[in-house]
Amino acid sequence: MIPYMIFAGKNLLTDMRTVVDFSTSFGNPERSYEYVEIMGKNGSLVIDNDRFNDIEIDFPAFILKDFIPNYRKLMAFLNSQKGYQRLETSHEPNHFRKALFLGTAQPEPTQFLKKGSFTLPFRVHPQRWLKTGEEPVEMTEADEIFNPTLYNARPTLRIYGAGELVINTQHITVASNPYTYIDLDCELMDATYASNNANQYITIASGVDFVELTPGLNGIEYTDITKVEITPHWWEV
Repeated sequence: MIPYMIFAGKNLLTDMRTVVDFSTSFGNPERSYEYVEIMGKNGSLVIDNDRFNDIEIDFPAFILKDFIPNYRKLMAFLNSQKGYQRLETSHEPNHFRKALFLGTAQPEPTQFLKKGSFTLPFRVHPQRWLKTGEEPVEMTEADEIFNPTLYNARPTLRIYGAGELVINTQHITVASNPYTYIDLDCELMDATYASNNANQYITIASGVDFVELTPGLNGIEYTDITKVEITPHWWEV
């Protein structure tokens, strides 16, 4: 199978005749630390920032037919994208990443401009998102959800009705509201219904910065709420 890359919904192989080489892989992201030197103390004090750094990757790429029109089409598309976009590759069919195209490549066409090679530079977020984590899990009674990774996940919760939702020991109170449901994005800590701001109806227990699903089993309980749909957003590095 010829390797392919899908970026911002476009398959670069089928749409621009571009083959991307993944033999160098993505590497591993670096964990973010701060080091503090203390007079009279050997070694460094390490502060874990509880995050991973982005990775910068140069992907070798090739166009094997009609180089000039396909290359121009490819560059026009890549440079039209703003911010981080979804990136999928054939060598990791069960995952996707979020990547930023960093600029124009430097092509090396053949003598007759039929073929050409170049490098595609990307800045890539460290998370390898599991596609299974995009599938909502519906709960109409107390239940459990299993996090198959080693990392805490920040889900999106679609909460129907008003009452109290408890995830492990994390308490969320939903006040009476006029909406069919409220979406709580635990990554952004933002509550909405469609395009409406619904933050005034959500209270998270004091001392909880954000709601997370820890590795392994997570207990879900609620009172008075009708139903909860959990989109878990599992990820790995």
